[in-house]
Amino acid sequence: MAEDLLTLIRSGKLPTGTTLRHKFMSSYKDDAAATVVDDGMRIDGKTYRTPSGAARAITQNPVDGWLFWKLPSGETLGTLRT
Repeated sequence: MAEDLLTLIRSGKLPTGTTLRHKFMSSYKDDAAATVVDDGMRIDGKTYRTPSGAARAITQNPVDGWLFWKLPSGETLGTLRT
């Protein structure tokens, strides 16, 4: 079973304070960033409990947040799930 966001945070696999990013291909849109906090991902003062919810807040469309967000290493967030 794949781990959810809060499980990854609580286990230490995804440390609080980590900045997750998404680089848009278009120069018309600024790149996105979210900070990992104890209870999810924070963007502009609002906390999201799922990566997809946070990605949707940025794109206004359904998005697979596990593929959308990148770790500082450049890998997708989904690589942390088992």
